[in-house]
Amino acid sequence: MKKLPFQVKIDFNEQIIRSQQIKYLKRLWIKRLPEYIQYLLLLIGCIYMLEDFRGRFYTILDYFNFIKSYIILYVLILLSFYIYQRIHLNVQLKKLIEDAQMQHENQTIIEFAEEYLRLKTSDYDLKYNWNLITYHLQKNSIIIRINMNSPFDYLLNREETLHYDAVVDIIKSKSKLKYKLSKR
Repeated sequence: MKKLPFQVKIDFNEQIIRSQQIKYLKRLWIKRLPEYIQYLLLLIGCIYMLEDFRGRFYTILDYFNFIKSYIILYVLILLSFYIYQRIHLNVQLKKLIEDAQMQHENQTIIEFAEEYLRLKTSDYDLKYNWNLITYHLQKNSIIIRINMNSPFDYLLNREETLHYDAVVDIIKSKSKLKYKLSKR
């Protein structure tokens, strides 16, 4: 492990930022999929009870035709929600990239000290105590989560820095625990 304090400078790279954000969005959707399936099953059960109570289904075939059309509608709603989120993400990324290209310094500095983790860019300079920090390792990236009022995730890929392994070692040793990507 590197001796603390230790700094890592990360240059802004448009392609890396885009791929990170798209992968992160897809991963969150995959994690939320069981929750969406539970909602679907719960709604199907509620609809069955309401419609059965009203006596609208004369045969099981009527019920399955109704459920089939409901599932198709539900999938279309989820798909449109996902497409909306992708469009919204692309708009945000475009704005972020334009802002970064207009600035002279497009660098993020991550400083690791005994008491804190510091994230510094041209827009902000933030220090967080280690007890607020958790992490999640993926294949070639680490998600550093800062648990404030609302969680803040910082994604770091292996290709962004030569010190990736040192960063992972420091995060593992200093942060409280490893977290799993939440459903919310």
